[in-house]
Amino acid sequence: MTPIFTVVAEPGAVREWQALDVDRATAVLNNIVSLARTPHPRGSMIERGPDDLLYRHVGDADVIYEIIGQTVRILGLEPRPRRSLKASLRANGT
Repeated sequence: MTPIFTVVAEPGAVREWQALDVDRATAVLNNIVSLARTPHPRGSMIERGPDDLLYRHVGDADVIYEIIGQTVRILGLEPRPRRSLKASLRANGT
């Protein structure tokens, strides 16, 4: 059986989550909840930063967290600006 991790969030992360629009907040919350079963999900966009924290890309936001023992501690969220399709195509030279 897969161990269940405890997920805790720092107050700043909770405030950042509450500031998201409903769609973003739902996607982020669903992904945070999934960290309880799989804190190192296979095939996901996880990058280990220079500060030894983990960054999980969730749509157009990053969830910043660390794992200590059986606890996943959510430290913050970094929303990435939404880009229009036209801006994305321009940035890619098409």
